[in-house]
Amino acid sequence: MLKVIKIKNFLTIKEMQLDLSDKITAIIGESGAGKSLILQAIENIFSYKSSRSIIGNFDEKCTIKLIFELNEYQKTYFENIGFVDSEAVIEKIIYKDKTKTYINHEPVNIKTISSLKKILVGIVSQDYKFDIFDSDNLLNIFDEMIDQKIIRDYTDTYNIHKSLELKKSALVKDMEEISSKHPEILLDEINKVNPKKDEYEQLKAKLDSIKLSHIIKNESFYMLHNLYEDENSIEDRLNKIIEKVAKIEGISEDAKYIKERLESAYIAISDVKKSIYSLTELSSESQEDIDTVESRMFQIEELQRRFSKPLNEIVEEKITLEHNIDKLKLLSIDIEKVNKELNVSFDNLEKKAEILSNARKRISGKILMNVKTRLSQLMLDNSVTEFKFDKHKLDELGKDRVSILFSANPDLPLTEIGKTASGGERSRFMLALIYSLCEIKKAYWTLIADEVESGTSSKTLASIIKTIKDMSLSNQIILITHQPKVAEMAEKIIKIEKYFDGRQTTSSAVYVNKKDVNKIYA
Repeated sequence: MLKVIKIKNFLTIKEMQLDLSDKITAIIGESGAGKSLILQAIENIFSYKSSRSIIGNFDEKCTIKLIFELNEYQKTYFENIGFVDSEAVIEKIIYKDKTKTYINHEPVNIKTISSLKKILVGIVSQDYKFDIFDSDNLLNIFDEMIDQKIIRDYTDTYNIHKSLELKKSALVKDMEEISSKHPEILLDEINKVNPKKDEYEQLKAKLDSIKLSHIIKNESFYMLHNLYEDENSIEDRLNKIIEKVAKIEGISEDAKYIKERLESAYIAISDVKKSIYSLTELSSESQEDIDTVESRMFQIEELQRRFSKPLNEIVEEKITLEHNIDKLKLLSIDIEKVNKELNVSFDNLEKKAEILSNARKRISGKILMNVKTRLSQLMLDNSVTEFKFDKHKLDELGKDRVSILFSANPDLPLTEIGKTASGGERSRFMLALIYSLCEIKKAYWTLIADEVESGTSSKTLASIIKTIKDMSLSNQIILITHQPKVAEMAEKIIKIEKYFDGRQTTSSAVYVNKKDVNKIYA
């Protein structure tokens, strides 16, 4: 039950507190006085977005506060979101740059408050967009009224199926990420070269060694050729010179000295001959060996340019690529396994969805029978209505999408009620639907009816009044009305007045005695 409405700085309302009856409260007043501002404020507190234009000129912020006394059904719902009090104070404060929301003075997000609307208030108005006509909301209504084990079974099965889909999605993502790097191609390129760690440095050292060996060898052959092997070698010529000097050795002391020195030189040259020969045998590598090493180094250089990495990092990457290729094989196996699990899960989910759908159709039939009875009482006895179930891709709500089809005349085709029914027809349908839900659920409801009697005949008005009186026996009714007959049935009557003080327009509330209602409308 909505006990109190407090509004501050909401458009023309400077400050207003409405203490409501637990049966019927009527809100009356002239057109434009601000009656519908009460409904707008209530609707605004449950809305995801609040326009800054609703902030009045009396303060820098707007505050809307609703105080509810909770019934057992509502208490259970609030306990599930962490609130155990028997009273709920719901508050929204709208600033120019932000909005804050509270339950029992504790900050909460707007999504939480928005979810409470369906269990706290129902709104009927010719100009109001009925959320209850939305498929998701209709399904939620049906689901609250069927065996909750069916809901849990479907939800659990759906969550299992969803987790498998997420698992598969993650596996596929990993697989695509690895595959996008083409590990097989890269590994093939590396394997064609088949490099080893530190191989390039080793090849470079080997090439330097071969080149140095070739230099030594070439120079050694030059020495051998000139010193010993040439026809006119130094060794032969030196030997001949010694022979010549020997002929004059006995004649000249100097010749003897020269001979000795030349013989020493000859011996020295002969002594190094073996060493020079050994130098020519230091390396057996040929030019082909140099070409082979240089060709291998070129392969490695090309590989490093291709990968833009040093050789040792490429060797390490080879290990990574091999690991990724193995991982791709494992991922493929895992995906195949998950696909099999998904097929089983989907079959199970379809069965649970069918059970859920059938339960919804059964309860919708029960609701529909009750609605038709109430519509007949509301002078829409010739109307035709039905809940139309359409199949939809399986999601968290099952396979159903539902709409309300309605025709005020049996000879006209059924169409979605929100699109073709008049404002008065929609309002009476909502009265019938909410009344039916309250009866079937046996749940207490706060119903806000905004000028539902507008444009109706006296006979239809009488039927609306009777329906509201019947509803008030087990529900709280808040009426926004122009009709004195409607206001007269209220236990509490509040008149909204508007005045201009020369500077600002202000809407205020005045409590009225029931006996004075007709005077107000006179």
